[in-house]
Amino acid sequence: MLMPMPLPIMSLMPLSSPSRVISFYLISHPILKLNHLILLLFELPMPAV
Repeated sequence: MLMPMPLPIMSLMPLSSPSRVISFYLISHPILKLNHLILLLFELPMPAV
């Protein structure tokens, strides 16, 4: 299971390189959304297929 990245790691990144922060955000954001969707699916009662 993918653990969501803690926010302090993002704030520790150097602000002098915005492209690195943007690329990090673009890479981590879909993973966080996917992780959230997976957690929601596991919390919801599974329908009988």
